[in-house]
Amino acid sequence: MCVNKLWFPRVLSYVTALFTTISETTVLCLISGLAAVIGNVNLFLILYKNRNLRTITNLYILNLAAADTLVSVLGMPVTVVTIIKQHWVFGHTACAVLGFFTILSFITSVMSLGMISINRYFYIVKWNAYTNTFPKSESVRIVRSCFLDVTTIISLGNRVFFS
Repeated sequence: MCVNKLWFPRVLSYVTALFTTISETTVLCLISGLAAVIGNVNLFLILYKNRNLRTITNLYILNLAAADTLVSVLGMPVTVVTIIKQHWVFGHTACAVLGFFTILSFITSVMSLGMISINRYFYIVKWNAYTNTFPKSESVRIVRSCFLDVTTIISLGNRVFFS
């Protein structure tokens, strides 16, 4: 009789802790995802409306914002659903597609940070070579190739490793 009475408080405690964890994680993911989308869209709008802010450095920052928006739009909702359901519910194809876009956005984010760092280094330390090193047309090509080259590399990696 004593054994039967002891299991219920433990189960109730576990369920309460699990519900609290899921609720907190869901709310935090939704708030951070919504804030990221609103902030990045505002950044795009501000730079679109103000021609004086269309600099090479801000082009790299927009590239970073695009990658961050991709994470916020694709990654956060999937994370929330997976946490609530406590298992993957989207199937094998969605796993591959979402994995591809997650890696694409993360690698693009790191590459954007690297481009911003190199750009700032040349602007501050090698200021006399800055305009020759970072012409606007070349910078646009670099940003464009950031997404395209990473997409190609990830696609080839998937064909090599998962075929």
